[in-house]
Amino acid sequence: MKFQEEKINILAHIVCPMQKIFKRNLREKLSEYEKLTGKKFKCHVATGCGGADRYDDIWKVKDIQDFPDIVVSVTFGNFFRKEFSEKFVDEGCFKSVLGEKINKDFMKSGLEDPYGNYNVYSVFPLVMLVDEYKLGNLPRPKKWGDLLKPIYKDNLIISGSENGMGELLPLYIYKDYGKEGLEMLACNVKDGWHSSKMSKIAGTLNNEGAAIYVLSWFFAKICPRKEHVSVIWPEDGAIAEPIYMLVKKSRIYDMKEIINFIIGSDYGKKSALHYFPSANALVDNALPQNAIFKWVGWEYIKNNDIYNIKEYARRKFMEYYNLKNKIKEV
Repeated sequence: MKFQEEKINILAHIVCPMQKIFKRNLREKLSEYEKLTGKKFKCHVATGCGGADRYDDIWKVKDIQDFPDIVVSVTFGNFFRKEFSEKFVDEGCFKSVLGEKINKDFMKSGLEDPYGNYNVYSVFPLVMLVDEYKLGNLPRPKKWGDLLKPIYKDNLIISGSENGMGELLPLYIYKDYGKEGLEMLACNVKDGWHSSKMSKIAGTLNNEGAAIYVLSWFFAKICPRKEHVSVIWPEDGAIAEPIYMLVKKSRIYDMKEIINFIIGSDYGKKSALHYFPSANALVDNALPQNAIFKWVGWEYIKNNDIYNIKEYARRKFMEYYNLKNKIKEV
């Protein structure tokens, strides 16, 4: 497959809360580079939050020369597909550029790619937000496995929309607890919302809400009713959704200014201030004491088709969830 659009050097998919900051800082860096060298980089930063983009199928290209020099992306999407990995990743087309000084928060959770291909320079942490009103006398969950207990039946709200539930929580539950875990989770999930809605509703008397929300750390922290909610960073770690960069090995030198901007401490500090921790060792991510990330594991990714497992886990979860709702209607 070869795209008809002009070849680009940089393709970026950025998490919503960081899009404006990333675009502004990237424009400044590109302007500086052009003034110093007279050269320009062609970039495409996807707009919106997960909507369709004209470069969505770039992973299908047959020749690495048709692929951008740098791709910045989030979650276990197309660039974790087995077909893409076998075609380019396993062939050594990309290289890690993070260096030896990686933030301790990332090192102790195993987020550095030991195979030297993906650069996880930040993470999108999933945590729990407890509504003290609605929790009542129920015990606070301490670990992810606690959310499978029958005492939380229909008392969880997780990431989702009218099109279905998000795939990240089902993926991690499936990895640790199998299909049985997905069925138990489905019994306890009341609904699926965008994290912004969870942040707005948690701690209010709105009956649409629930006792426990699973959402991004960013939206958990900006919930305005702090006296009525509690953020829980699970003992076994906040679920880590990777925010990563792929860099063509052959283009590292030419793209070093952009690479250094993305993994540098300046942008890293801005990211951390918005509750997206940075892998840069100079950044204080201000995590809770003894906090770790719950990471699916590079060996698991290497030995499995993580993209298809993610899709399977979500589909299976939705089967159980829809079946539960049908039974309730009878």
